[in-house]
Amino acid sequence: MFDDVRYAFRRLTSKPLTTLVAVLTLALGIGATTALYCAVLHLVLKPLPYAEPDKLVAIYETRGRKILSSAYPNYLDWKGQNNSFASMAGYWALATSLKIGPNAVRTNGAYVESSLFAMLGEKPILGRVFSAREDKVGASLAVISHRSWIEKFGGSGNILGKTIYLGSGSYTVIGVMPSGFEFLNSGEFWLPLGVLLNSLRSAPGVENPHDRNNHLELQVFARLSHSTNIAGAQADMEVLAARLAKQYPRSNAGHGIQVKSLKKELLLNLDPTLWMLFAAVVCVLVVACLNVGSLQLALVTARKKELAVRMALGASKARLLQQLMVENILLGICGGLAGILVAVTGLGLLKTALPSGTYRLAELAIDAPVLAFCLAVSAVSGLLCGLLPSAAATEQGILHALKDDPQMVDRRSGGTIRVLIAAEVAIALVLVAGAGLLTAGVYRLQSAPVGYSDRNVLTYQTSLNLARYSQPSTRLAFTDRVLQEASVMPGVQNSALTTALPLSGYQSRAQILAIEGRPAHKAFEVDYASVSPDFFATLGIPLYAGRIFERRDDPKSRQVVLMSDTLARKCFPDKDPVGQRVQLDVAEGWLTVVGTVGSIKQNSLTEERGMQIYRPYAQDLWPDIVFVFKTVPQPESLKLPIERLVLGMEPQLTGSSATQEEVAQKSLGQRRILWIVLVVFAGLSVALAAVGIYGMLAYTSSLRKQEIGVRMALGATRQNILLMMLWQGMWPVLIGVGIGTAATLILSRLASSAMYNLSAIDPVVLVVVVTLILTVAVIACMAPAIEASRTEPMQAIRGELK
Repeated sequence: MFDDVRYAFRRLTSKPLTTLVAVLTLALGIGATTALYCAVLHLVLKPLPYAEPDKLVAIYETRGRKILSSAYPNYLDWKGQNNSFASMAGYWALATSLKIGPNAVRTNGAYVESSLFAMLGEKPILGRVFSAREDKVGASLAVISHRSWIEKFGGSGNILGKTIYLGSGSYTVIGVMPSGFEFLNSGEFWLPLGVLLNSLRSAPGVENPHDRNNHLELQVFARLSHSTNIAGAQADMEVLAARLAKQYPRSNAGHGIQVKSLKKELLLNLDPTLWMLFAAVVCVLVVACLNVGSLQLALVTARKKELAVRMALGASKARLLQQLMVENILLGICGGLAGILVAVTGLGLLKTALPSGTYRLAELAIDAPVLAFCLAVSAVSGLLCGLLPSAAATEQGILHALKDDPQMVDRRSGGTIRVLIAAEVAIALVLVAGAGLLTAGVYRLQSAPVGYSDRNVLTYQTSLNLARYSQPSTRLAFTDRVLQEASVMPGVQNSALTTALPLSGYQSRAQILAIEGRPAHKAFEVDYASVSPDFFATLGIPLYAGRIFERRDDPKSRQVVLMSDTLARKCFPDKDPVGQRVQLDVAEGWLTVVGTVGSIKQNSLTEERGMQIYRPYAQDLWPDIVFVFKTVPQPESLKLPIERLVLGMEPQLTGSSATQEEVAQKSLGQRRILWIVLVVFAGLSVALAAVGIYGMLAYTSSLRKQEIGVRMALGATRQNILLMMLWQGMWPVLIGVGIGTAATLILSRLASSAMYNLSAIDPVVLVVVVTLILTVAVIACMAPAIEASRTEPMQAIRGELK
C-alpha cells in the first residue's frame, strides 16, 4: 500500500496544473460542505448543554396567531395549576451597563427566578446561586458568567462578595457559573427576578408586571415531568388557558398557551433553512466530483497503453483498480486539506449571514468532529471521482488499447464524460433556479411599497432603566431633551421616537374593545405604538385627514389617537373618523380620533399594509423606545454622534443604532440567509459546470483531430467544423437542461412552503435561468470549437499516418 501511495503521489505531481485544477475544484465543494456541516452539527444536531435537554421547553402566551410574552400573574397560575411540568422558571432579559472603574460597558443579562439554575441542572463553580427566599424579597445579589468573570474581572479569586454596579443599582456577587453556561446566548449576569417585581410594584397600569395585561418581557421556561411529552403538556396547558379565560375575561379572553421545544426556540427555527442549505452544498460537492471525475476519466484514457502493458505483463484488474483508487483517494485528501481553508472562510461568512442572536453562534469552529467529517468526505469524494474512470480503465481490452484507436476511445470514455456533464448541468440548473426564485421573491418584497420612506433614516433603540425612570414625567423629560438636542445637530432634519419601530421584529399590539356609536362587537387586534409628534414627518407617513399629534397632547389633556386609513375604514365605514371615539385594552376610558394617516407594513415585508393605531408618547410613556432621525448625509455618518449624544445624557443606557434600510434587510431573516448562500452555491456550480464542459469538448476534440483533418480535406469548411464541435458540446448540455428543468418544476412545488410562500413556479425566472445556463455553456464550448476549426488538414492527416 505504501508503494501505491508513493506512486500515486509521483503521478499527481507529474501533471501539476491538472492536479491543481482538480484539487481546487474539490476544495471548493469539500470546504463548503464542511462549513455547512459545522453549522448543522453545532446548531441542530448537538444537544443543549443541560441535563435531559429534550425535556426543556419554552412556554408562551398567545392571542390568536400572535405570540406574546407572558403576564406574570398568568405565569404564577401556570406554575401552580399545571399537571405536566417538574419545574418552571421566569426569565426577564436585561440590557444595561456594568461600571468598571471610571468607565461603563454594555452588558446583557437577566432577572431570573432561583429555580432556573436547578431546572437546567447547573451549579456554580464558585459560590452559590440565590435562594427562593432571596429571590422573593429581591435581594441585591448577582451570579455572573464564567466569561464575564474572566474578561471583566480578570478571573479574580476574590470575586465572591465583590460589589458590582449594574445600571443604577449595586449588587453583591455570590456565584460564578461554569464555562459555557450563557443561557439564551447572551447572559453575563443573573439577578433575582424579585428585584424587578418589587421595584415596579407601584408602577401605573400595564407597566406593572403584576397586571395581567402586562405582556412586556417575561419569558417562561420549564422542564417536562418524566411521564409527559410536549403534546401532552400542550393539551394540559390549553385546558388551563380556557379556565383562566373564564376566570379573567377582560385580560385573558382569546388568549392561549403554546409549548415549544427550547432547542428550536434558541435556534430561532433556523433548522429547516440549515438543512436546505446543507442539501444545496451537497449538490455543489456532487458537481465538483462529477467535474473531477470527467477529468480523471480523460487522464486515465490517455494512460490506456500503460495500463494495457501492465495487464499484458500479468497485473490483475483488481491490482490496477487498487492503484487507480489510491490515486483518487489521495487526490480527494489533498482537496480536503485545501478545503479546510475554504471551510474556515465559509464559516466566517456564514456567521455574518446568520442572525446575531442565534444560540451558540460563537461556538461555530472547525473542531475535531468537523475535521473528521472533512477527512471522511475527502476520502469519499476521491472514491466517487475515481469510480467510473477506474472501472472504465480496467474494462478495456488489451488489444484495443494497444491499437490506439481514437474512435474506440471516444465511444467509450467520451460517452461517459457526456453523461457526467449532463448531470452537472442538471444539478447546476436546479441550484440556479432555486437562487433565481428566491432572488425574484426577495426583490418583490423589497420593491413593494411599505407606506413610509426608509431612506436616510437612522434609528437608535434603547430601554430606560425602570428603577431610575419609574415615573412617567422623568421619561418624558429625558426623551424631550434628546429630541431637542438632536434636532439642532448638523445633518439632522427631523427627530422623533416610537415604541414600535416598523419591521424591527418587535410586535406591539392592542385590542379595540369598543367603537362609539356602533353596537358591541368582538374585540380585534391592531398594530399599536406611542409616538412623538414628528414621527410621521420623519418617516414620511402621509396625513389624510385631521391633524398630527401636537405638544398640547400631554398627560393632562384629552386622550387622543391617530388611525391608519385602513383601520379608519374598518371602524367607520360610512362616516368621517375624525372626532369619533374608541376604547383600547391598553388605555382607560374613551380615546378621540384626531386624524388618519397612511397604512404601513409594520411587522413584516410579506404582509399587506395593515391597521395601525397611534397614541402620543406623552400620554403613554413606555420605557422601551426607539429614536428615529431623518438625516441629510448618509445616516451611517451620524451613528457615533447620536450615540454620544444619548449616552452623554444617560451614561448607564445601552442601545444599538441602525439605519432603517438595515432594519428592513434584517427583517427578511431566513429568506435573506437562504438567498445569499444559495446564490453563492449556484455561482459555484455554474462555474464548475462551465469548466467541465470546456474540458470535455477540449478532450474529445483532441481525440478527433485526425477525423477533423480528413473532413476538411474532403471539403468541410471551418464553419462546418465549428458548428459540429459546438453541437457535440451542447447536446449533453441540452439533455442536462431538460432534466434540470423537470427537476426544478417538481422540487419547487414540493419546497414551496419552505420557500416562504414565494412563487413556486415563475416562468420568467425559469427562462432567464435556462438562458443563463445555455449562454455559459456556449461560451465554454467556443474556445475548443474554434481551436478545432483551425486544424490544418495535412498536418492532422500526416499525424494519423505516422
